[in-house]
Amino acid sequence: MFPDFICNGLFVVREAESRHTTVAESTLIFFHLRHGNYVKVFSKCAPLIMRQRYSESLFAFCSFCGLWQFVAGRTWTAALLFGLSSGVRSNGVLHAGFFLFQAMHCAYIAATQQGRCMRAVLAVVKAIFQSLVTVAPLIAFQGYGYLQHCGSSKEGTEEIARPWCNATIPYLYGFVQSHYWDVGFLRYFQVKQIPNFLLASPLLVLAAAALYTYGSFQPRLFFSLGFNIPLSQWRKLALLPENSVVKKQVNKDNLDDSSALPGLSALAPEVVQELRHRRGIKADINVEKSYAEDSVNSFEGFYSPAAVCFLIQMAVMVFVATCIMHVQVATRFLSVCPPIYWYAAHLMKSSVKEISIGRIIWTYYLSFLGLGSLLFINFYPFT
Repeated sequence: MFPDFICNGLFVVREAESRHTTVAESTLIFFHLRHGNYVKVFSKCAPLIMRQRYSESLFAFCSFCGLWQFVAGRTWTAALLFGLSSGVRSNGVLHAGFFLFQAMHCAYIAATQQGRCMRAVLAVVKAIFQSLVTVAPLIAFQGYGYLQHCGSSKEGTEEIARPWCNATIPYLYGFVQSHYWDVGFLRYFQVKQIPNFLLASPLLVLAAAALYTYGSFQPRLFFSLGFNIPLSQWRKLALLPENSVVKKQVNKDNLDDSSALPGLSALAPEVVQELRHRRGIKADINVEKSYAEDSVNSFEGFYSPAAVCFLIQMAVMVFVATCIMHVQVATRFLSVCPPIYWYAAHLMKSSVKEISIGRIIWTYYLSFLGLGSLLFINFYPFT
């Protein structure tokens, strides 16, 4: 049951974010191939590892279904599902970032554009409580571990307190990772770990390429965390559904004023030339209006403003996977990161000049499918 819901959740999230069914279907296929099931793509799309009795499948189920509810506007249901995900795997706490990102933009618009400070405060308070729901299971588990291992006595015998018990913030999971697994900043950068870096490199390179591509196309939007965006697009950026309780109040004078829009300086030079070529506009003509129209009509799919929040989360996860954790686990750690599959689908539908990149993507996914299936079922170290 879980695998089918996993795929359904991923499909709905992508279709809602991009408004593009074909891209959503391609995303689903790549997720399916990436984790290793090759029978009945759409009716039984569960990945190989997602069909095992393992925490990964339950975590993916809770994560994707939580995202599904989040983009549909049911944020409290999403908080409960994200909370379940953090109870299964600790990296589920990163989902709290979606609530904080949305609240940040809702509060900004409410305070600066609508003049409703109380609405801004309520948006922040709501996000804080939803974030607490998300991280509560992990905190509860750490508290349980503290009571079990840092108690004063057991059967009349004094227990020896573990080193982490006296830490400012006693963190059992962090101590286990550091002490027994040697997890820490740059600790895995050793010559003997080169094979593991090679194993994880295709996925990390794909994720880094996705971040670079989006950041190059819309640098001001991406690096400003979405604050440089036309007011007509902020709801999409904040992942608010069209029927959201938050009402759309946009100053029409600001929309008509080209100075209220991020100018072409928000884009890379090659993108500016592409826009000029597309509109047949010469370099000496003001193209602010052209950009405004393109920003509304053409920036869809992978370049949609709605992708910003997902990409920021992926950037954090790529940094953690590369510099802190065991790098080979990145193949599972990033498996619930939708932008990886979105970018692969984006490359496949790009122009003919990028067809070689598409072939590389297909080769990697199909190789991962075949090699992973053989190694995994024979108990070889493959993640």
